[in-house]
Amino acid sequence: MKKRWYQAFLDGYKPAVLELNTHQTYSQLKEYPHITHVLPHEPRSCLFFQNDTLMNDFKNRMDGVQAYSGAYHYHLGIALGFPERSVQYYAHMREIEELVGEYPIDEVENGVGVVWAGFYFSSHKAFVVDEINWLWKTYTHKEAVKHPLYLTDKKTDKTLEIRYGDFDSVKDFAKTHLVPAHT
Repeated sequence: MKKRWYQAFLDGYKPAVLELNTHQTYSQLKEYPHITHVLPHEPRSCLFFQNDTLMNDFKNRMDGVQAYSGAYHYHLGIALGFPERSVQYYAHMREIEELVGEYPIDEVENGVGVVWAGFYFSSHKAFVVDEINWLWKTYTHKEAVKHPLYLTDKKTDKTLEIRYGDFDSVKDFAKTHLVPAHT
């Protein structure tokens, strides 16, 4: 079973978690520093942090940032503990989606869904190997390393389960699923 995001937070290694105040874990989470109504379209949303410093840093970074802008998605992704390049990519894709009114083709063709030890995020085939390397080096908590990694090719919807630390399989996934550039 895939580890849930709130479990990773409660285990202490996920820096923040976004949850609704109606979720079953709210009673456990409400004791942590948090910001309410983080998602403007969802008044029940709360962003919980491991400590006040993380919460205050997030508040400072979000000061003056427009909801759902690229900067909004970027700062939220970083706060949730996702790898930076993947966060930048996701934020950029949301900007494109806002401009053109549809899901960007690059995400359909080259997107990779990443699930590992309570982290759920989108990446790109061209840099997913580096992102997984960062993820595994950053989160070495004993409860995290027990879990396999799941990579999903968004174009084919095929998912590969990879045991923690198996970089060769991550590299093979990236090579196998890369789409050759048109010349």
